[in-house]
Amino acid sequence: MNEDAALECVTKECCKNYMDLSNSFHDLADKVLVSKDIPAYMRLKVEGMLMLLSLPIDPDTCPFCTMAKLPDDNYNCADCWYAKMHNGKCASTDSDYQRLIGLQSELTYAINNYWTIKDTTEWNICSAKMKEAENAKFYKVGDIIKLTYLNYGSGRGVAPTPATVVITGLGYNTVQLFTVGFPNYYIDKQIQVQDVYKITEYEINTFVSAEVTIELIKRVVNLD
Repeated sequence: MNEDAALECVTKECCKNYMDLSNSFHDLADKVLVSKDIPAYMRLKVEGMLMLLSLPIDPDTCPFCTMAKLPDDNYNCADCWYAKMHNGKCASTDSDYQRLIGLQSELTYAINNYWTIKDTTEWNICSAKMKEAENAKFYKVGDIIKLTYLNYGSGRGVAPTPATVVITGLGYNTVQLFTVGFPNYYIDKQIQVQDVYKITEYEINTFVSAEVTIELIKRVVNLD
């Protein structure tokens, strides 16, 4: 039995696989560091986990399979010592080798589902909504804003002239719009808001019966 020759073959092959895997992981690490967004990072994680499943379990890394293939050797698969110790030959359904292959296949499937194209699509939608919320425009009591009507609609006459108004607090989170430079109100309506320092565009739009654009003209900064 040419054990030494078999060992020389499998150690070289296994080391080559490990070196290739090491180089691949170094390249992957460089890519991870410059991930442009979460989907890109998650795809690289999947790639890395699949690389970890590059197990040295093929016949070229098995000393027993290699001994059986060597010429002038009395070692053969039918009498494989490893097979006797591990529930049968490699091709046997109940062998430890087949169990390992099966688990590797299941884990490959699970890893591929760890992050999918659908996840990327859904996350991009979610991310856009979060960024929109983060960048949402808020107004507060004391702000001077300009209201310009949009889509006023046919049959309703000419859209009102753009108005410059000040958001005025009346107490108890109640606000009203007053025309700048005039003592009287702009719209005879008072509304309650969630926060007088974070008044939303939606809340301002409730003052009018049409959609308006809102332009911040001046903000008074309170230093107290």
